[in-house]
Amino acid sequence: MPHGRLNPENVLIDTSGAVRVIGWCVDAALHGRPTGRVADDVADLAGLLYAALTGRWAGPSSSAVPPAPTDHGRVLRPRQVRAGIPRDLDTLCDEVLNPQPGCGTMAADAFRAALEEFVGDPTGLQESMTSRLVSGGHETVVLPQVPEFTVREAEELTRPTPPTPPAGSLGPAEPADREDAGDDPEATEGADGSGDAPGESTGEVTQAEMPGFLVADDAASPAPPPPFEEPPARPLFAPDPPEGAPVRRSRKPDPGRDSQQFWPWDTAAGPRTGGAGGGAGGGWVDTGWPTGTGPVVEEEVPGRSSFRVAAILLAALVVLVAVTVAFNLGRGRTPLGTVPEEESPSATASAPAEVGPLDVASVSDLDPQGSDGGEYPELTGLVVDGDPATAWRTSTYKQDFGPGGLKDGVGLVLDLGEARSVAEVALRLVGSPTDLELYVVDEAPTGVPSEQGLSPAATVSAAAEETVVLDEPASGRYLVVWITSLPTVPDGFRSEVAEVVPRG
Repeated sequence: MPHGRLNPENVLIDTSGAVRVIGWCVDAALHGRPTGRVADDVADLAGLLYAALTGRWAGPSSSAVPPAPTDHGRVLRPRQVRAGIPRDLDTLCDEVLNPQPGCGTMAADAFRAALEEFVGDPTGLQESMTSRLVSGGHETVVLPQVPEFTVREAEELTRPTPPTPPAGSLGPAEPADREDAGDDPEATEGADGSGDAPGESTGEVTQAEMPGFLVADDAASPAPPPPFEEPPARPLFAPDPPEGAPVRRSRKPDPGRDSQQFWPWDTAAGPRTGGAGGGAGGGWVDTGWPTGTGPVVEEEVPGRSSFRVAAILLAALVVLVAVTVAFNLGRGRTPLGTVPEEESPSATASAPAEVGPLDVASVSDLDPQGSDGGEYPELTGLVVDGDPATAWRTSTYKQDFGPGGLKDGVGLVLDLGEARSVAEVALRLVGSPTDLELYVVDEAPTGVPSEQGLSPAATVSAAAEETVVLDEPASGRYLVVWITSLPTVPDGFRSEVAEVVPRG
């Protein structure tokens, strides 16, 4: 049965040496790992073997054990992390954790066979393990010896060089050959013919244990630089000037020394020159004045001259800008010298003018889909009589207009007498909502406006009182109010139009 997450946390060993595996399938499900994959368990088994040999975790499952070091995406072999690892186990871990492309994953039976071949006859293994674990520490445990690395001190550089060992002997100067010797099984045997035992140190340095800042005792290293000389003692405060001498005197710096390094007080009379014998004021010379006499000159603060030049330039720039602005304003222009924009007749004409009601010469009904071709034509004049109490109405229909209705719509045609520009239309309706379309055309339509290729100037769902403002003023002689949906009345659908006032 595949485990799914066979990491060190799920493998327990009690004091009697018995192995307990916990978290079968459940732990993998809790951590979102797929279950039933034997290849993952084989890789985790190799990770457990890797952790038992090196103390680092290299399996695919997650673990709190520190991860194994890698090099270009490949896990380092156990012998590269810790010296003394048996080569059979080193090769087994490397084959499972770093499989070659196209070779596939090692089977569980092959992994078990490799371990059994290394352990040998398991008879008596449990008893020997039990005696070692519960013996209370009577058995001597040999831990790996850590190679000694120290920083070479300065006095060790004076030690005489040890004599070179004779040819054929293995001395401290031959640790670099250990890697080559590791490839030969016979090269790892000592003088007594015994090989490297698991857990015993061979003294070699592995790749993961090689710090760049440590130097072995027997390795050659460059001599450290000599210690720095102690700087000469200097007082914290300058000495007081002689009796009657000024606090500070003008000095001329020595060209051979830094002008910022000087001693502000003179302790010796007479001229001085720079150098070690120049006294406390070495590197500076007097101006020729006798000691304690001469004018007191205030030292120049570094950067003060640059600040003065910047201030003068800024003041000149402000004066130049002020003169330029005053000159432009005096010529009747803007401060930047451009000509001011004056109101022109074109700008005044482009302003929106007040709209007013347009005269209506006559009103007629439009019912191209009716059987009699009319819709109360005797009431059409009521929509322009100025009386909201009177209205033109449509017939009462059992079904609303539309694609499934009896008609596409009915409407009114207002004759403005001549081509006029219509900007908005004020409507007063009885009942709401009423869906309608407004058309401004040069010729009165005789059928459905949309079927005659006319485009509406506005389409609205009007309330009882509505002022429809056109997006762009439309020009034409006829204003068509085309009703496409009727409001509901108790006995069906009917629309009533009390007033229509075109404005332009």
